[in-house]
Amino acid sequence: MNVQELFRREVSKKPTYVPGKSVDEMKREFGVDQFVKAGSNENPLGPSPLAIKAVQEAALTMNLYPDDYGYKLKEKLAKKHDLKVENIVLGNGGTELLKMFAECFINEGDEIVVSASTYNKYATEVGFLGGVPVVVPTKEDFEVDVVGMVKAVTSRTKLLFICNPNNPTGNIVSKDKIKWLIENTPEHVTIILDEAYFDYAIFHEDYEDTQHYLNQRETLIILRTFSKIAGLAGVRIGYAMTSPEIAAALNRTKLTFGVNCFALAAGMAALDDNDHIEAAKALNRCSIEMMEAYFDKRALKYIKSYANFIFVDVQRDVREVYNELLKYGVVARGGHLWKLNNWLRISTSTEENTQIIIDVLDKVLFGN
Repeated sequence: MNVQELFRREVSKKPTYVPGKSVDEMKREFGVDQFVKAGSNENPLGPSPLAIKAVQEAALTMNLYPDDYGYKLKEKLAKKHDLKVENIVLGNGGTELLKMFAECFINEGDEIVVSASTYNKYATEVGFLGGVPVVVPTKEDFEVDVVGMVKAVTSRTKLLFICNPNNPTGNIVSKDKIKWLIENTPEHVTIILDEAYFDYAIFHEDYEDTQHYLNQRETLIILRTFSKIAGLAGVRIGYAMTSPEIAAALNRTKLTFGVNCFALAAGMAALDDNDHIEAAKALNRCSIEMMEAYFDKRALKYIKSYANFIFVDVQRDVREVYNELLKYGVVARGGHLWKLNNWLRISTSTEENTQIIIDVLDKVLFGN
């Protein structure tokens, strides 16, 4: 008997997500305890001290199921964003929310519009349900072609995804282009603005908080996460802001008790720790500027980043560079995962670790 024949046909077609190497993987594969993890866009400052304390307190009642609705966290998020609780959807990280979007909207043969060179989970989650990703090429220097994306919309289009700032490139879609996109995309298409890296970009005058568009467009979803700026990647907590009708539908697709007690507690506490958020922003800009200065010195092309990583052209097969970096204890992210075979994505880190990344990269690329 061929067990494969029992599976959904999409199972064999669905790409396996390749995460950045974990601490345990590095220990198993290379036998090292000291290394720099710069492949998964985590917060090098760590989690908020308030969040740590909240998780420790939550551990005392982890024998109980969490609040499935997550009311208190939703209430706090609604107050922060001047919305109602009914506008907020919680998920087990942004990745569960992406699955929820697909399960809520996609029937077999439905289309989504995505930009090339962006986060690949949009296409894989939709494709698993028989949806069809329509990929629009980027312009020079990975600029998202918003006009081309709207032109790609058909009567079968259900969703249009914008990752802003974009992963893996780090560039932004300007506020004027977002405004044009929202005003010109047909109403039957739900626009999803994935703003996982929002907090790192909001300082830029050409980037704005898009939540005011929720008052103008019913078919709009804004995705945010606690994984990046709040340093809570390990407990998995993300949220979406949208219309009450879409939020109610999304909640019917969520995991039961999918957001655990630690995530709820940590999220609540992190919202109160503005000092930690501001410190994380400052450290991030410092690391970005250190790498930019090095790339300028070595005449390496890079994309101006408004996220917590930077994308650089290493001028050779990135798989070789990636593997050489591993030998020296530096974990990065190869652009070959996006079919960009000369590009390397490097997460920001502490000043000390950023200098280690620079020194090792220089040794790998230039033999110094």
